[in-house]
Amino acid sequence: MRTLKNVRTDPPGGWTYTIPETTLTITAGNFWKLMTLVKEHYSVNDLKVPDDLEEQVNDYICRRIPGNFCTGEGPIAPVPDRKTFDKGTQAHLRKIYSIPGNKASREDTIERIPVCTSCVYNNNRLGCFKCTDAYNKCAAVFPGIARKNDRVLVACDIFSIYGLALCGSSEVLIKTQFGKFPLSDIPDNCWIKHILMKEPDNG
Repeated sequence: MRTLKNVRTDPPGGWTYTIPETTLTITAGNFWKLMTLVKEHYSVNDLKVPDDLEEQVNDYICRRIPGNFCTGEGPIAPVPDRKTFDKGTQAHLRKIYSIPGNKASREDTIERIPVCTSCVYNNNRLGCFKCTDAYNKCAAVFPGIARKNDRVLVACDIFSIYGLALCGSSEVLIKTQFGKFPLSDIPDNCWIKHILMKEPDNG
C-alpha cells in the first residue's frame, strides 16, 4: 500500500474516500475529519471498522493523485497533464460541432454537471485553465453554461477531456467514442457508464 507523505497537506482532489462495503463516497476538509466521518459511517451501518482503515484510506487517495505525494509500494495513478487534456478536448469538440446529433441538449448538459463535479475523478489540479484554447472552444460551444461552472467542473481523469465537453455530448457520441472503454474503470454513479450499459433500442 502507498501512504501520503504528509496528511497536513491537502492532496489534489481533496480528502475523499469511497467505503467499499456500501460504495458511499465521503468528502471532508482534512484527513482527521475524513477518518472520523468514515468511522461514523461504519458504526451507523453496523459494520466492523477495518483494523487497517487508515492505511486503506491513504492507499485509496494515493491511487488517484500524482505519485510524488506518496511513498510506499503500489500502483501510481497515470494522471493526465494539461497538454493531454487540451488535445483530447479539442478532438472531442470537433466531433460535437462538426457532426449533427453529437451535441447534447442544454437540459441534459446541465443535468449531468453535478454528477461530474461531485466525482473523485473531477480533476481540479490543473490550476487556471480558462485561458486555454480548449476551454475557449468549450465556452463557445456551450455559452453561458461554461461561465457558471468553470470553477467546479474542470476535467475528467478517466477520459482525459474537460468536463463540459463530456457533459455536452449526445448519447450517440458517448457510445461511439467510449463504447469499447472498460466499464470496470468507470464509477458506478457515472452518467457515461449508465449510457454505455443501456440496451440498444431495436424498435
